[in-house]
Amino acid sequence: MRLNFTQTLFFLSLFSMISWNVEAQINTNGNTTNIITGENPFIDLSSFSDPFGVPINQGKGLYFPRTDLTSWTFITSNMSDTDFMTGFDGMIVYNSGTGNTVAGQGQVVAVTPGFYFFSNPTIVIGDQPTITSGQWESLGSGGSSGPIKIDDLTDAKSDNDGTDNGSSIFFGINAGAADDGANNSNVGIGYNTFNSAISSYASVAIGYEALTNLTTEDFNTAMGFKSLTTNTGGAFNTAVGAQSLQNLSVGHFNTALGTGALSKNLVGSNNVAVGHNAMSSGVNLATGSASNNVGIGVNVFATIDTGNYNTGLGYNAGNVLTTGSNNTLLGTQASDNITTGSNNITIGYKSEVPSATGDNQLTIGNLIYGTGVDGTDATISTGNIGIGVKAPSEKLEVDGNIYASGGGALLTDTGIYADYVFDGYNNNVTTLNKDYTFKTLTEVEAFIKLNSHLPGVTGIKELEKTANGYKVNITALSGQLLEKVEELFLHTIAQQSAIEELRQKNINLSQENTLLKQRLDKIESVLGINN
Repeated sequence: MRLNFTQTLFFLSLFSMISWNVEAQINTNGNTTNIITGENPFIDLSSFSDPFGVPINQGKGLYFPRTDLTSWTFITSNMSDTDFMTGFDGMIVYNSGTGNTVAGQGQVVAVTPGFYFFSNPTIVIGDQPTITSGQWESLGSGGSSGPIKIDDLTDAKSDNDGTDNGSSIFFGINAGAADDGANNSNVGIGYNTFNSAISSYASVAIGYEALTNLTTEDFNTAMGFKSLTTNTGGAFNTAVGAQSLQNLSVGHFNTALGTGALSKNLVGSNNVAVGHNAMSSGVNLATGSASNNVGIGVNVFATIDTGNYNTGLGYNAGNVLTTGSNNTLLGTQASDNITTGSNNITIGYKSEVPSATGDNQLTIGNLIYGTGVDGTDATISTGNIGIGVKAPSEKLEVDGNIYASGGGALLTDTGIYADYVFDGYNNNVTTLNKDYTFKTLTEVEAFIKLNSHLPGVTGIKELEKTANGYKVNITALSGQLLEKVEELFLHTIAQQSAIEELRQKNINLSQENTLLKQRLDKIESVLGINN
């Protein structure tokens, strides 16, 4: 059908009227600006030409102008049961303001810059629409004010084998990026968690780059910023705290609880570290092989590198130990001086072993010290104990007095007892001590004149001289003194017998003298001799 000029002009005019009539809601033939004035909804298709085919603007897609919801108001005069009948439900804007929305424009809510949509779902189509019960919601809030509560994991990455058992779940950028999709039972929450994991099984990673390099090993738990982040081949490790076990690569069965705990251990296994920086800063990051250690307390074994089988409990206990092994340190700052020593025991607040590099030392409260603490299992240690003495030279060395209360006694073993004195005295020879002979006082006197000490008693020239005087064997001296006491008793008994004999002789002489005097008196009386 051919149209004449009048018909053509009519259709062009009609099209123009329709086009201009929809401009209020769909902008298709005007210049795009940051703010579009006019009616409330706005969509800019942004790909059109003018009537002469000249492009005006292209490719801007959906257009949401900046709108300050703290001052913006709806134009409600056009609302009816046929126009804007939904009461603007679902309208989207980009808000640029901060504060509360205008009263009377739906419910008053607090807004911040970002995309918002108007939620007004109670409107009944066909009734007169209203905005009274509606309110602005942050785009992404799911229709409720504030943060979204995660209560549905269907959008999280999980195994996709059709079993729907949710065995692996990942949240965060690159979380589980290399997962093979099998039933690995892993949970990763945070940026780059399980980023390299292919078939790791039954592991949990929560935190920024936690377990980011794990590939195949199983049963690891990492909770905290970069916890177990470089672990590639270690299994059965537990790290809780920022940077805990951060540099572990292939170690197994480690437990780290606390910020930085075991953070520089590379290949060590079977360690337990509890506390901030516990076993954290091995001086040789290329080694980091300390194993089988237990440290509980802030900075305990903080610099340990290759030492093994150490146990530390207390703030800063053994905090400069690097390579020593088999140390037991209990107490705040216990042996915080020890560096490379091994097999040491320290108990007490700020107690320290005498030598920072020594082995087999004991310190209890900086009062009781021990050396040669080398016994294991049923083997008795070979060393000595000192009370107030850091380097005891005997099994027990005491700096000060010893007091036993409550009827206590100092007991000692001896292979010989001084009763051989009586045996030798009675029999002239004794089988109890073949080296002993009973000496007369004349013999004792001669010995003293020659040696300047009693026979059978250790002379001063035979004693060991120390910085504090002479070292005396109390057990030997006790036996020697008992020997002398028994000898004295025998000499005293002999002297008493001699005295009694002389006393009797004196009595007899006195009686004889009395009789003689009586006889003399009679003779003088007969002779008439006067006294």
